[in-house]
Formats: sequence, C-alpha cells, structure tokens
Amino acid sequence: PVLDMGNLVHALALQPENLEAEFSVEPEIPEGAFTTTATLREFIDAHNASLPALLSADDIKALLEEYNATLPSQMPLGASVDETYASYEQLPEEFQRIENGTKHTATAMKACIKEYNVTLPAPVKTSG
Repeated sequence: PVLDMGNLVHALALQPENLEAEFSVEPEIPEGAFTTTATLREFIDAHNASLPALLSADDIKALLEEYNATLPSQMPLGASVDETYASYEQLPEEFQRIENGTKHTATAMKACIKEYNVTLPAPVKTSG
C-alpha cells in the first residue's frame, strides 16, 4: 500500500502491534557493532595481538623429539638367531609365548617380538 503519514501515525498511535507487519522499519544498529570489514579486521587483529606467541617450527620439533625420547624403544629382531634370542629374553613374560622345552625358532621368536613392538606407542614424526 501507498505509505502516507496518516497511515503511519495511525499505526503508531492505535495499532503498534501491527507496525512491523505493515511497515518496513530499518533496524537500529547497536553501539560497537561490526559494520564493515575494516571494523571486523581491527577487532581480529587486536585479539590476535593479545594471544601468546606461537612456537617456532624448531621449538615444536625439539618438544616432539624430547617426547619421543621418553618412549620405550622397540626390541630389535636381530640379524642372527642368538641376537633374536637375546631380544626375546628381554620381552615381558606375557609376550614370551614359546613353551619351555620346545625349539625356539627365529621365526617364532620374531613373531613374539613383533607382537610386543606393535603394543608400544609410536613416536611422533618430526620431519617429512
């Protein structure tokens, strides 16, 4: 409908509940609201400046290497049966599954060592 001053005054005075349905009223922008990308960018820059400095790549790498140094190392499989047997003997008892009195083959001992190594936490990659 055509807007005339009489209709608007009538709605304001006698039917304020119909004002929003019948007329387009521009919203009031609150104080401090972001109205342009520049004001939003200014806020973001101020917020980012208040944050603590990020660690450098070298600092992060040093922390990861320090963490990796605390992890248990994997048992070597051994190049010979004697080396494999030495590693097998160092396994926790629950991983020494070869029955006493049976032959300790390199394949069987390596299977136990591999089973143990899988349970260890993997080191965090620091390069590549």
